[in-house]
Amino acid sequence: CMDSKVISARTWGVIAFGLIASAGSMVLVRMGAGDSEAMTALVANMGSLLTDGLVAALALWAAFQFGAHESPRKQWLFIGSGMTVFLIGDAIWAYYEAVLRTEIPFPGPPDLFYLALFPLTATGLVFAFKSFSAVLHQRKPLVVASVVTLLVMAALWLPVFKPALADTGTTGLARILGLLYPLADLWLLFFPALALSILLSRLAGGELSWPWWLVVVGCVLFALADTLFLITRSAGTYASGSYLDLGWWLGCTAIAVGASLAVDVQKSKRFRA
Repeated sequence: CMDSKVISARTWGVIAFGLIASAGSMVLVRMGAGDSEAMTALVANMGSLLTDGLVAALALWAAFQFGAHESPRKQWLFIGSGMTVFLIGDAIWAYYEAVLRTEIPFPGPPDLFYLALFPLTATGLVFAFKSFSAVLHQRKPLVVASVVTLLVMAALWLPVFKPALADTGTTGLARILGLLYPLADLWLLFFPALALSILLSRLAGGELSWPWWLVVVGCVLFALADTLFLITRSAGTYASGSYLDLGWWLGCTAIAVGASLAVDVQKSKRFRA
């Protein structure tokens, strides 16, 4: 169990900021801002940029709190880089939607950065997974995570993959991206996060595992929000400021808290040493 004394005032502040930004943005959308499409887009995008900026800043900051040869440096550097390109993608999206007030092109400039999120974040998760290799066997978590991911992929065939394949009204590149996004969500976010969570479950709740539990939760929320976005966009029902945006906002918050907590845990270990 995590000792509350390990959690710094900074980490509590990150929790408060992320929750207030997420809940506050959604409340503003639902109470008044929703009467104006332009104001709804502005408030919703502000919620995204606040939480994106939070996680990008915290993850990169956390990386440089570790020594150049310490494994967490690489882990958080890749995750922070992934969150940074996601922030850039959302900034471009916000410019189209809230400033130009025009439809976001698909494929378009935001996709270049959204897609870069996946390999960067997955690399960080893989480094984190491998860091536990000295104390835990890794084959079973990988096998179980693979089977579960394949089952989820099968469950998403009708709502996600089949419509993407059958969409003849879009360009070939748009159809490819329509397949690439859910595949990336499943195999570059959900799969490594699930494998890591199975591995962490065997650590009996040690302090080192808590930051990564938060990262796992954040990645799963990201993948879930992305999947719901694909479904609702295909049905023509998605709009900025919908409740599914909370998936991204709270996912960013969870990862940001994990980054801050990782530094707390490291400092606690050094103090006890």
